[in-house]
Amino acid sequence: MKKILSVLLAFALCVSMSPIVNAEELTYTTDNNMCSAKAEEGKPCYDETHKLFFANGIAIVIDKDDTEGKTKISWEGGEVLVDEATTVFGGMHNSDTIVWSNITMNGGKLHGIFGGGLHKSYVFESEITLNDGTVDFIAGGGAAYFDVAGAEDTDRDTEHLTLEAAEAGTTVTQVDMATININGGSVTDVFGGGESYSYTGSATVTIAKTYTNTIDYVTGGGSNGYTGKAEVYANGGTIKVLQAVNRGKMDSSSITVDGATVTNLYASAEGDETSYAGVENDAEVDIVSGKVTKVAPGQNGISGTTKEDAVLSYVKGTIEETGVDEKFNTGIVAVYYTIDVTVDGKTVKVYVPEDADFTDEENITLISVQVLEGLGLDPEAYEVEGYYTDEELTEAFDFENISDETALYAKVVKLENPDTSDINLLAIGALTLVGLGGAIALRRKLVRQF
Repeated sequence: MKKILSVLLAFALCVSMSPIVNAEELTYTTDNNMCSAKAEEGKPCYDETHKLFFANGIAIVIDKDDTEGKTKISWEGGEVLVDEATTVFGGMHNSDTIVWSNITMNGGKLHGIFGGGLHKSYVFESEITLNDGTVDFIAGGGAAYFDVAGAEDTDRDTEHLTLEAAEAGTTVTQVDMATININGGSVTDVFGGGESYSYTGSATVTIAKTYTNTIDYVTGGGSNGYTGKAEVYANGGTIKVLQAVNRGKMDSSSITVDGATVTNLYASAEGDETSYAGVENDAEVDIVSGKVTKVAPGQNGISGTTKEDAVLSYVKGTIEETGVDEKFNTGIVAVYYTIDVTVDGKTVKVYVPEDADFTDEENITLISVQVLEGLGLDPEAYEVEGYYTDEELTEAFDFENISDETALYAKVVKLENPDTSDINLLAIGALTLVGLGGAIALRRKLVRQF
């Protein structure tokens, strides 16, 4: 089932007046122009008629208020109470000005949050952080169409409302870089990109390990339009559908599950529809920890992800369904098992590729990189001198016998004269690839170097 964001946005209608604090610092309107005439004043603007709030590039904080049916939005120098059905934009409405946006929600209730602006709008970098509160949807990009009941639609640039314009970056609704951080609170749908035929250069969505709520949809790209590159780190919570793209196109995507519980995971897009959806190049899925019920490449799209293009890496035991490897090209499916390596009483969990035709030296390198990483040691200054089967470090381990039942002890020494051997260079290069939830991605990249 495709989620079309403009449908979710169609019920903003006129209601009652909201109290304003420090009104001189806020542009306030009840007319039908949705703040477009006020966008250049460099102040936030609240269109009460359509329940739209525009930060206009000003950093804002959203909090709960004791007034029934209201949520407080504040910024340096002012604040306003808005209706709980309000949609917030970090950018502007119908403006040529390039802005940055920063939105933090600590409480309250809203209909939606966009990191970008509405219709003609340009945001260089948007960041949205959800710590608490309730919001129906969050989108890192902007809204190109936004069908609002009772609003004029003459301000839309319909000439550029095409997927081709979005992909070419000629659509007038643009966000270059979008970041979404989900730490707490409740949200139904999360989109890294924007709505309708908008353009988002790159999007990063991170769900914290401490997150415990359920999200219906998490999409790396937008609800439609074009997103250049998307990265999703699902480290906590429960996600019903996790996908790279919804209705639209994307150049490349990377999805890492490292602790979340996911019902359905797609390297590309959910469903069987063959138009207007797909990842054209790299579509990577890395499952480090947590639990995934089903995983699949996803639909093809216009020229998008096929079975041959999607890349899957996972640790044994993280996927519940059987036969998952048959859904993907077996040449690019990497299966890992974990072993424990203990150094001076500290145990590091490392990942070893299953059925890989590696030499002992290559296996040692892969494991050593992870051991140094886990211990937080500089690979230019330290090395793993040896691996043993006993805590006393007397019985050397034979790597021909490595399996998912292996438990090792290692001796790490500080280098007196650091060299630039091939193994050290590989370890140094590999460590630079490590990011949040990037364990399996690192292993796969290492595997490809051999």
